[in-house]
Order: sequence, then structure tokens, then C-alpha cells
Amino acid sequence: MKKKVNYGQLFRRAKEITSRTPGMWWWMFIITLFGGGVISSNTGSTSLASIRRVLQQIQISGFSNWITTVAIVSAIISVIGFFIRPLAHGAIVHMAYEQRGGGGSQTFQQGWLAGKKYFQELLIAQVILLAPFILLGAVDAFIAAKTFEFGATVIEKLPSILSGNVTTNTSILSAYLGRIFLSIGISSFFVIFFIWLVIAVTWVLLGIITTRSIVIEQLKAIDGIKRAWAVLRKQWRSLLNMMLLLVIILLIPLLLIGFIASLLMGPFFSSIDPLDILQNGLPVGIAVISSIVSLVSLFISSILNTFFETTLTLWYVKVTGYKRKRLST
Repeated sequence: MKKKVNYGQLFRRAKEITSRTPGMWWWMFIITLFGGGVISSNTGSTSLASIRRVLQQIQISGFSNWITTVAIVSAIISVIGFFIRPLAHGAIVHMAYEQRGGGGSQTFQQGWLAGKKYFQELLIAQVILLAPFILLGAVDAFIAAKTFEFGATVIEKLPSILSGNVTTNTSILSAYLGRIFLSIGISSFFVIFFIWLVIAVTWVLLGIITTRSIVIEQLKAIDGIKRAWAVLRKQWRSLLNMMLLLVIILLIPLLLIGFIASLLMGPFFSSIDPLDILQNGLPVGIAVISSIVSLVSLFISSILNTFFETTLTLWYVKVTGYKRKRLST
């Protein structure tokens, strides 16, 4: 039997836990810094751009081409983030479930111990869940490339397809076949893209629940995914409803953060010639200020993300009816 969820009560409880557990903010800040937060502010998403501006000025490791430098830094950040996210998510879910308050350093340490405990299983689950997602994306990209390649060939070799000027039966047949195959290719691309989108949303939700099944019920990776799939099949409407409400609730502060950040940075950027920025990069002072504003925005977004993750954890406990007990670290 499906359990009825009181979303208002859930949100109030999540707010209480978030406000009195600052250790979770810092773990979520780490996740957000590496691009893993569910919710991000407008300026938070530009943190990498701020890093790029700073790199332009200091010319790290003698790279004259800042694009190459940023690409390398981005790759390093992505790799580090891949391993950081399971650790940090384990810490956050554990602390949200335990509902511990107190000093930031103490709860951060508790999160570190929990993150280490669940890291291996969460990492394995992350790899398993990412594999089919990446595979389907690659198939979609391959079909798109072949479709447009075929379209270019058709345009090049059969101009009659576009102009409609055909004189022989063979040309007419070739024109119609070209149109049919091109239509099939484009249709296949959009169909697979839609399938990819549905699977992507499903996989994101599955990953969210899997993290909680592994940490809260202390399951192995495969068992955690199976448990998460069973919960998702029964409670997907409840989960989507709650996430929609969360997005609506968090949208206002996110827009406010972006608006304030724009007001702060607008005067600096409006006084600079865009061509000068492209040629010489931002002045160091403005790049530093922009980085500070981005980091502050990221930290505020981290608090909102903590509320988001805490709500999901409380939702999981509610819908599964899992008997509350103290988790060991």
C-alpha cells in the first residue's frame, strides 16, 4: 500500500534539519563546486568561467593558449568530481538521516566517516547507472552524425531533391528514396533523443533513490539499485510531485541570487569593451571579484541543495516505512 506523503510537513522538517546542520552545507558546497548539485544559481554555473579568467591572467604552467589550459583544468575537475560526489553524497544522506545538529566541524567529521564507509558501494552504483546512459547518448550522437552526413550527401549528389527539377524516372525514384531515408534518419534521431531523455530522467531519479537505499538501509550497490527500482516503480508519481514542488519553492531564491549577483557585477562588466575582453581577458581585479561573487553564490546554492537532499532523504524514509534506527559509522 502506498503511503500518503504530507509534503508541507516534510518541507518544514527538512528546513529544520538544514538550518541546524551546517556540516551538510560544506559537503554540499564541495559537490556544487564540482558541478554535482541538483540546484544551481545563475552565477554558480559560471564558476568555471571565473576560474578561466584567472587562469588567463596568471598563465599557469606556461600555457599560452588559455583554451587548452581551461580544457585541462575542466577535465581534472570532472575526474575529481566523479570520485568526490559519492563520498559527499554518502556524508549528506547519512547526516540528514541522523538529523544531527551541533558544530560544523563535528558534523563535517561525522560526514567524513560516513562518506568513507559508503564510498565504495556508492561509486560502484554510480558507474553502473552511468554506463547505459552514456551508451544511449553515444548511439543518439552516432545516428545524428550519420543522419546529417547522409543529408549532406543527398544535397550534394541529388540537387533535384531540393529543387524538384527531375527529368527521368531514375531521378524521380532517387529523389523520393533520398527524401524517405532522410526523413527516417531525422525521425530516428528525435525518437531516440526522446527515449534518451525519458531514460535520463528515470536514471537521475533512480540514482537519487539508490544513494538513500545504500546509505539508509546499508545495502550493497546491486541490491541498492534493485531496491531503488522497486521504490521508484511504486512511488514515481509521489517523487515527481515532490520534486516539482521543490523546484517551485527554490526557484524564487535562485532567481534572487542571480539578480543580486547581476547587480553587483553589472557595473564592472558594462565599463569594459567586449573586444578588449576577448583579446586580453578580464583585468585581474574584476576576475577576482567575479570569482568571489561566484563562490558566495555557490555557497548559498549549496544551502538550497542541502534542503533539497534532506527533503529527498526524509521522503525516502516516509514512503519506504523504514524503521528509524541509528546508523553506525
